[in-house]
Amino acid sequence: MPRTPRARWAVAIVMAVTLLVGGCAHDVHARFPSAGDAATGSLVLVFTQPSPDVYVAIDGVLVVDGAHTSRIVVAAVPSGYADVTIAMGAGEKTVRVWIDDGRDTVLPVGSPGGSATDSIRNMAMSLAAVALYAWIR
Repeated sequence: MPRTPRARWAVAIVMAVTLLVGGCAHDVHARFPSAGDAATGSLVLVFTQPSPDVYVAIDGVLVVDGAHTSRIVVAAVPSGYADVTIAMGAGEKTVRVWIDDGRDTVLPVGSPGGSATDSIRNMAMSLAAVALYAWIR
């Protein structure tokens, strides 16, 4: 345990930043492996709330593998109909969408939110924050 007030504050700040950054969802940017000069557009998946362990396949090609996110942008998707499969939590959904050439196609996705392990992690983070506050005081 650090004994000086300055060292205590440094440890407290490092712990707080680690707790905050470790559990945050982030935007995911992926690229579909399409043929060179084919007409392409982008697919944007917007989730109603951040979801852990999100998997996305377009026409059978896995483009997102286990991300914790609330927004996914997939570039270079061939124009025309695309079968998009989204798996998160215990559910899976497949939809057929039209991808316009040179445009973003936005698909809102209802998400179940976090899993049971996320609830435990959130509880542990809350307890750690209380313990950190008590330690600083």
